[in-house]
Amino acid sequence: MTTMGHQCDPPRADPDLGWPAPPPGLLDGLAAGCPYALVIADPAGRVQWANAAFAALTGFGAWDAAGRSLPGLLRLGTAADTPSLEVGDALAGGLALTTTVSMYRKDGQRRWLDLHLHPVTGGEGAATLSVGVLADVTERVQSGTRLAQAERLAAVGALASGVAHEIATPVQFVGDSVQFLRDALTDLASALAPLRALREAVTAGREAGPLAARAAEAEEAADLDYLLEHAPRALDACRDGLDRVGAIVRSLKEFAHPQQSLMATVDLNHVVAGTLTLARNEYKYVADLTTDLGDLPPVTCVAGGISQVVLNLVTNAAHAVGDAVKGTNAKGAITVATRCDGEDVVLSVADTGTGIPADVRPHIFERFFTTKAVGKGTGQGLALVRSVVDVHGGSIAVDTAEGRGTTFVVRLPLRAKGAGAGRRSEEAA
Repeated sequence: MTTMGHQCDPPRADPDLGWPAPPPGLLDGLAAGCPYALVIADPAGRVQWANAAFAALTGFGAWDAAGRSLPGLLRLGTAADTPSLEVGDALAGGLALTTTVSMYRKDGQRRWLDLHLHPVTGGEGAATLSVGVLADVTERVQSGTRLAQAERLAAVGALASGVAHEIATPVQFVGDSVQFLRDALTDLASALAPLRALREAVTAGREAGPLAARAAEAEEAADLDYLLEHAPRALDACRDGLDRVGAIVRSLKEFAHPQQSLMATVDLNHVVAGTLTLARNEYKYVADLTTDLGDLPPVTCVAGGISQVVLNLVTNAAHAVGDAVKGTNAKGAITVATRCDGEDVVLSVADTGTGIPADVRPHIFERFFTTKAVGKGTGQGLALVRSVVDVHGGSIAVDTAEGRGTTFVVRLPLRAKGAGAGRRSEEAA
């Protein structure tokens, strides 16, 4: 076994390729001067060798890192206390892997790395070691996080008036219900006074006939039967209104929370439902929205990015339906669905809007391209959608026809491979 700091045997000449063996020490010199961190690990994940850049990046010197678990040093997404199982699986299976991981240096500082693993096969073709190349991309990841956060806050700003209206409506009927209950208590108090006088007269053995008649008149004036029937309904209305306000506030908090910018395992249906709560004012006047949320396992993704995808697609659908029903009293339909398909999760947003003209379809994902009126669109919605899908290594397909409507189908891996995992975009007429 080669230990940390020992030189590797120089490769032999390959007569089939005609390559001569490099001069002794040349590869060691290249490794020492390489600006990228290089590491060699065995199938069990133990570090066998690393260059000086690896030591500088991790803070672990040559003898500190020797024999350490490479998956134990590297962590996927935000699981700060859990080693990256993906890296361990690749090492054990002798598989190539390209992903983005996080790492805590020896001094506790967190860094983000692009990792490229390459298996080295032996004479019989079985992987005996894996070579890892690591590049520090912390600044890129942090910049992307700040940009994503800014985009979400901008979306909240764009939704502000609608969200305010959504909050004002339940607050209004909570206020109306509270006023009704206050008036009801006043009427109830006026009916209680003669009833108490009647009770005192009966208890003392006095004539109760006139007091009984007065109590009956007070009960009729207060309309106690009506109060007893409607007071519970008013309380239910208060509770429902406060629940609606609470749901909107929670959705806003989750949508704009900084942790939403990091890769994590989430309940995707909860993310979708919360985003639809925020977007309700965008579609409720022009379309009836239905959901068909399937039974999904936990999904590893950037929750804030997926929220933005749902918001942008539903907003676009609402605008398309609004154009289709403009000038009529009719309402269109928007359907949001999720389902699991093998190792992927599928999210679809379908509408009965105007559809996308054929000459426009090739450009819909281009940044700043829009066919909407001035002030209604910026041309960044679908570009951002594809950007988020790309980061997750997913795909987006479009099925549209003029006059029939449009369906966007987003396919995401259950375990996203990290930034830059690849892009697959499709369009169907």
